[in-house]
Amino acid sequence: MYRDNAPGVFPITMFVNKETQELHPRTAELFEEVAQRIEESGIDAWFELEPKELLGAEIDKYEKVTDTMDVWFDPGCYTFFSNGKAG
Repeated sequence: MYRDNAPGVFPITMFVNKETQELHPRTAELFEEVAQRIEESGIDAWFELEPKELLGAEIDKYEKVTDTMDVWFDPGCYTFFSNGKAG
């Protein structure tokens, strides 16, 4: 994972509890809201998003995940685990 906004790198659009590191209970709903914003404004919408916009009064309990996923991570894992060999 990277904290880089380069081509082929996608944000992990989640909020986690600051104390327990558990996902927000409305993760699916929040994901849809973020996806809509990204569709309308581009991938930078996540990086520019202020958590309070979606979390409101819960802002003190949750933090925005800033990690990203490289587009090649998934294909590399698939090859490794499906063949039992390095991909």
